[in-house]
Amino acid sequence: MLEEKKKDNAKRQAEYRKRHIKEGSDQRLNVILDLDVKLALERMAKFHGVSNKSLLERVLLDAQSCLLENMNDEQQTRYYGATTPTTL
Repeated sequence: MLEEKKKDNAKRQAEYRKRHIKEGSDQRLNVILDLDVKLALERMAKFHGVSNKSLLERVLLDAQSCLLENMNDEQQTRYYGATTPTTL
């Protein structure tokens, strides 16, 4: 019985990921955060009325924009060359 539930849960999770991860646009990210950071993320998202995902995306893209504003062309080239998109 327990093994069946595990399979059902795994299947349901796989189906959820398949529905929500659009090829080429969304990527899955698994991280372990300090409790304080996780709680801050949840509080901020709730305060702004958005999901954790939306808040994290907004914060990271805003931080990147600020960083890029202070870079010259050479630094931006190095920045964008530092990582390449990965496919999971």
